[in-house]
Amino acid sequence: MCRLREAARRALCDVDEVLELLVEGKLEHVSFNPDELFEGVLVSADELRAKTKVSYDGWVHSDEVALRLDISHNDAADLMRKGTLCSEHVNYRFGTVILTTKKAVDEFDRRYLSVSAIAEEKGKAAAEVVRKFGKAGVRPAIRSSCGRSLFFYRHELDP
Repeated sequence: MCRLREAARRALCDVDEVLELLVEGKLEHVSFNPDELFEGVLVSADELRAKTKVSYDGWVHSDEVALRLDISHNDAADLMRKGTLCSEHVNYRFGTVILTTKKAVDEFDRRYLSVSAIAEEKGKAAAEVVRKFGKAGVRPAIRSSCGRSLFFYRHELDP
């Protein structure tokens, strides 16, 4: 859940479209904090994207990358901005956005595995996984500069 402007940005739509969906009662995931007035209205960016989606065939947004790689939206955007995950700036609806391709995400996912995905798979805390790999001499292949995501080469991990 995020504020209207952030949700619109993540859904690649305009705030007016968000307001229209709100007024028409077409958004199911909405919350409101009356102390924050207009800024207190929170909506789901995923739901918004699904209801306002204009096809951008072949391109993948950072929110989709985050879900696929089990990392935060900010970390996914960071990987894309820095070119660690091959991506391009694309003119789209209301400005320029950074997008990648499904093929690039597939290639990245074949090569790297996030600490959060490893921890979830093993049922352990991410910090415990990092300590274990450190003791075994396995170093992260990628460290996210904006968040806590670490990636390891898949070929260096135990099967």
